[in-house]
Amino acid sequence: MLRSALVWVFAGAAVAVALLFFAAQDVERLQAQEQTPAQICAALITDATKTSLRSDCAALLAIKDTLRGTANLDWGNSGVVFDDPTGEADDWDGITVAELTILGPPPNYPHLQVARVTEIDLSGRGLRGTIPDLSTLNELQVLDLGETELTGSLP
Repeated sequence: MLRSALVWVFAGAAVAVALLFFAAQDVERLQAQEQTPAQICAALITDATKTSLRSDCAALLAIKDTLRGTANLDWGNSGVVFDDPTGEADDWDGITVAELTILGPPPNYPHLQVARVTEIDLSGRGLRGTIPDLSTLNELQVLDLGETELTGSLP
């Protein structure tokens, strides 16, 4: 009954994403705490949001490791984990994080948002090397590599 309620509340895609990230015992644990189906879905989506931003941050750290030059990219270290999905990544120089609202068939839940990296500005930082793989940054909309010595192609 709980699983059918999840499907009804979020109509497909959002539930599929949440269930990819979390095992059935997480749902059972939340249910044991007498959470409503809507509260359970909100908890799952919130954790999926953190996972998505962690994935973006891991991709950015991999990019940082491949670049050479005079720039000091203040992007933390390889141990960075974002517990606030809309906070710290905006402190990374040249990185913009936006909240993307989860919309779908009614009912919509505009208060449930997924924070993702949407913009990277590495212009004028004296960077050189090969343009790194950006394929895991699914929500990237703006990439500024002007005034750099980066070579290669963009996907």
